[in-house]
Amino acid sequence: MKLTGKQKGVLVIFAAAFVIMIISFIPWEDLGVDLFNPGFDPDGNSWSSFLTGVPLGWWYFQEATTWFLLLAIIIGVVGGLSEREIVDEFMAGAGDMMSVVMVIALARGVSVLMSETGLSMYVLAAASSALAGTSGVVFSIGSYLLYFLLSFLIPSTSGMAGVSMPIMGPLAQQLGFSPSVMVMVFCAASGVVNLITPTSGAIMGGLALSRIEYSTWVKFCTKIILVMSVACMIILTIAFMVVPA
Repeated sequence: MKLTGKQKGVLVIFAAAFVIMIISFIPWEDLGVDLFNPGFDPDGNSWSSFLTGVPLGWWYFQEATTWFLLLAIIIGVVGGLSEREIVDEFMAGAGDMMSVVMVIALARGVSVLMSETGLSMYVLAAASSALAGTSGVVFSIGSYLLYFLLSFLIPSTSGMAGVSMPIMGPLAQQLGFSPSVMVMVFCAASGVVNLITPTSGAIMGGLALSRIEYSTWVKFCTKIILVMSVACMIILTIAFMVVPA
């Protein structure tokens, strides 16, 4: 089957929508590019601000929402849909997203609850006390497992770094290990856990959109997670032994 002219037009518009969205989120001024925003002032006077009222490179969620709503209408018109069909298709798409929204909200709620109740701080304090005075092998493996657990409790990497590093960094230095390797432990454990944690909105939202059960995903990636974790612990143990404090 060959695409019709309307279908080709819809695909072109659809691709252009994402290209412009990507361009709009890149901070061009910070990169020294003044193409989309020459002489920008607080009133939004720029040739590229006619789309959403904000120049390309300054967009955020509100502008992206406006852009996709506008393109949805344009695609409906180009595709030959009637007014009622455009509204029905839009509502059907929004309905598919509601389950994703609920999953993301629930995942965020769990992480906020654990943070507000102090559960994450309790685990961190208890684990750091247990690791004090241990050898390099035990400390590297124990700190990795600690960050593996904390990544479930605190899915925000910046939040976990702010909570844990003031404790784990000085602890590593006190035991004669390099604090920089502790940063490697944090990055390694957080990166692995973010592939599977149910408190991550990105993971749960992506699975909901893909219509994949969380249990199915866990069964698929468990072996991969184990292999990556063992490899990380071996590398980190060597780093603790080799990198000077």
